[in-house]
Amino acid sequence: MQDILGTTFLGNTGTDWLIAIAVSVTTSLVLRTAVAVTLRRIKKFAAKTTTDVDDLVAELGTQLWSLSETIRVELRESRRETPIRRRREARSYLLEDLGSQLGELGEEVRDRIDRAGRDIADRLGLRRP
Repeated sequence: MQDILGTTFLGNTGTDWLIAIAVSVTTSLVLRTAVAVTLRRIKKFAAKTTTDVDDLVAELGTQLWSLSETIRVELRESRRETPIRRRREARSYLLEDLGSQLGELGEEVRDRIDRAGRDIADRLGLRRP
């Protein structure tokens, strides 16, 4: 075991690689947990208020979370099933799909923000007849 930990791979010892992997995994888990908790709190807060803006933020966060999960799963599956060239093609396809989904999401967000702005203007009597 000491031989493996002391061996140098790409300029780093086995110990350095193990530490880097442990830090990466821990950071990933902490970030995923923090995002999930934050989204849950935003949803609870949005449910208590009457404005649409916080509901929009909660829904946007949820959609982005599910989109990132879909991409993560697709990349993991493409890594298992395909050779390198097909992996690159799969990543390219996923990035195109991500771009189109983000575009659709952006349009939906813009429309909802416009509606929320009009609602607020109506409530305040700022809209012209």
